Amino acid sequence: MLLLLSLRGNTDPPLAVFVALWVGALAWMAYWFLFRMAYEIGVVDGSTLRWHTVMTTHEASLTRIQGVDTPFGPFGTGLRRIRLEGQRSPLLMGLPGVGEIFAMILAIRPDVPINTSWYDRTYERFAIRNVHWVQIVQPVR
Repeated sequence: MLLLLSLRGNTDPPLAVFVALWVGALAWMAYWFLFRMAYEIGVVDGSTLRWHTVMTTHEASLTRIQGVDTPFGPFGTGLRRIRLEGQRSPLLMGLPGVGEIFAMILAIRPDVPINTSWYDRTYERFAIRNVHWVQIVQPVR
């Protein structure tokens, strides 16, 4: 904010472009972390995939899952994407325990292709150990 206020008196074009790019990058990252990165995900009632982001909650039928892969190729190392037909896909951090999430999906939909490359497995192996996905068990009614 102070940098933006200091630009009022300075009309140097390279500095204005630099600040505009940084503000754009900040908005882009805020979008991904607030609306697309799931922090909680699970299979509900054996037929619905439900995930929560910081700002929203989404649901999709398990029949709409097309596959699991890494977005952005090797540049997306550490992220996993569950591709959905006709809907925005949730992004997951490749933390320990992400395999349990895929196992929940495969238990119901064994035909779903899960593409895991060597760099995804390496990232999961050496990821921070005190942060991990937890499988939430819902009580049977």
